Parts: sequence; structure tokens; C-alpha cells
Amino acid sequence: MVKKELDMITVQLKGIAKRNSVPLEEVQTKYKEKLEELAKQGQKVNLERIAVSAVMNEYRKQKNYQNRQFTRVKKDVTTIHGFMVGDRGIWDKAENIRRVAKRYIDKHGFEAAKEAQLIDGDGNILDTRQKIYGRENPKYLEPLDPNLHVKERTMYGFFLGTDNKWKYGSIQTNDNRLASGWSKVKFYVPCSVPAIMKEETDIDIKLSSSSAVDTLSIFKAEKEDIDIKAVIDEYCKDKWTEISKVEEFHIKYKDAWDRHIFVKGVVAWIGIDRPTAIGTIKMGLMNPQNEDELVIVEIPEHIPIDFSELSELYVFGTTRQTKVYDDERKLVEGPVNILATGIFPTIPTPRTSGTNNKQDDVQIEGWID
Repeated sequence: MVKKELDMITVQLKGIAKRNSVPLEEVQTKYKEKLEELAKQGQKVNLERIAVSAVMNEYRKQKNYQNRQFTRVKKDVTTIHGFMVGDRGIWDKAENIRRVAKRYIDKHGFEAAKEAQLIDGDGNILDTRQKIYGRENPKYLEPLDPNLHVKERTMYGFFLGTDNKWKYGSIQTNDNRLASGWSKVKFYVPCSVPAIMKEETDIDIKLSSSSAVDTLSIFKAEKEDIDIKAVIDEYCKDKWTEISKVEEFHIKYKDAWDRHIFVKGVVAWIGIDRPTAIGTIKMGLMNPQNEDELVIVEIPEHIPIDFSELSELYVFGTTRQTKVYDDERKLVEGPVNILATGIFPTIPTPRTSGTNNKQDDVQIEGWID
């Protein structure tokens, strides 16, 4: 190795030592070890350069691990204030495994489901979760307990951040009791909830639930005088998507799993008496300035419908690309719909029938008045 290259490597090793606050001797030892490892692996070209990169990468991994450990350990629970506006509903992973297996049997038959390792020879549905929360599942491909439920739920709201500014955000739970208990949560009512702050930016917040007995994430109503509409208007003033640009929004953000869309409009029609097979109600939301601009909003059964045609609404949700059959019975892309997570009637027109809510078997109360 020429002196110039040797000097450059020395500078790099000193930089690694300085950035990571470790002795230079430690870094030099690791460098020599990497050289030996690479030589044994048959590396002959750019050996020294690759060894330096290997040492840098080792320290990078070490820092990332330490940061992750810190995040896991820091489980401080704080009381969050705000009001709830939306709900994704309960997602039961165990129940989904059962549904997938049953559908597969109906479509392909018993033997095919056995070969696909969805059921065993006795027809028992198998646990197809290879990992549970990142860890290997010891009961993988064993019969799934028929009484097992693995529920999770994500709800949305406007919360006061640590800087005392209103921010749109989510709170998520993997606690079966809370997932069911949150069915009682009231929307657009000032409240507080003990929660763990996972992430906070200038505009949004991500929270997770606490399952500790003394800080259980149960929402509690607060007698606060909050102008709900004013808070939403101020936050969304530069975030509204025009109805004519919903498809454009979807194309731009379709790869973002946490994309949120905010739209407002007038209810042109609502199929309250024509729910889909999974209980979803479809609604046409019209631009109040142009009747030719309309988007279909899908309302899940856990979202209350306390409005009717000609109501003016704010809709919070996410976009979904639909599929339709063309004239040749081929499945092609259809219009982009909005899957609602929350609806705020600003000028409601009354309904004559009740809501389409269905409550789970609640084991704990998720809301206190």
C-alpha cells in the first residue's frame, strides 16, 4: 500500500474514533480484524477500503441498536388532551387467519388447504403467524386456539402537542380489552387519555396505549370549552384536498401506508339501506361549488351515520383504488374512493333511522363521562 493511501485510511480511522467517542486503538484493532476476515473470504481487490467501510458499518449498527433500545426502554406515560374524530375499527389477526382459511377451503377445497398449510388433516385451522411482534412464533403451524383473539385498533383525533399546538394524530392499541372498550369512545367531545408518545412532529402525533393498571388508556370526558370546528378549520386550512383532485392525491401518496386525506363537501346521495357484504355504506360526496365533481366515500359500520342527504361534511380518511370489470369482463382499475375513518357534519340534515353502529362484546369501558 502506498503512503498516500495509508495516510488516508489513518485519517478515516481517526474520524470513526472521534465520531463514536472511542479510543483510536479500538478502531484500529477492529480494522485489522476486518482485514483478516475479508482476506479469509477471498477478497483481494480494495481490501483496505472495504475493511474501513466494514468498521464504519459496525459502529453505525451499534448506534442504531442503542437508539432502539432507548426507545423501547423509555415508556413514559403522559396524559394527552384533545378530541377524537375517527376510528379504523377492530382488526383481529386470529379471526383473519380463520377467515382466510375458510375462504381458501370454499374456493380450492379441503386437500388444497392442507397442502397450503392452512389446516391440518383433522380440519383444524393452523396458526400461520411466523412471527409475533418481531419474534419467532413457537406455535407456528400448530392448531390455532379457537378462542384466541389478537385485536388491535387505531383511532384518530386532534391532540394538544408538547408545544401546546393542535395536531392531528393517532392512538393505537394491541390490548384486546382496550380494542373492544374503545367502541364506547365519543367523537368530537373534549377528553383526555393516558398514552405513550411514540412520535411527534410539527404537524402530527403518534401515540400508543398503556396497559398498566394505574395508567390504562381509557378516555375520560373533560368539561373544556373547545371550538371543535375552529380547531379543525385552522389545522386543515392548507391541507384540504379538492374533490376533483382526490385521484391525483392517491397517485402521489399511494405508497405511503399512513396517508391521510381531508375533504369537505355535500352529501349527494347515501346508500344507507344498501350496505355491502361487510357492512360498508357508500356515499356520494359532492363539491358544493360544482355538482359535476363527486367522490365516493366508503363508511365502515363502526362509523356512526347521524346525517343524511344534503348534509355538509368534513371527511377524514385514506384513499383506495377500486377494481371494476370492463366490457370484456376483465378486472381493471376503477375510480379512487375514500375510506372514511371519521366524519364531522358541519351542517347536518337529520336522519329518521338510527346509526349503523355495532358494538363488540365489551369487557371494559373505554370512556368515562
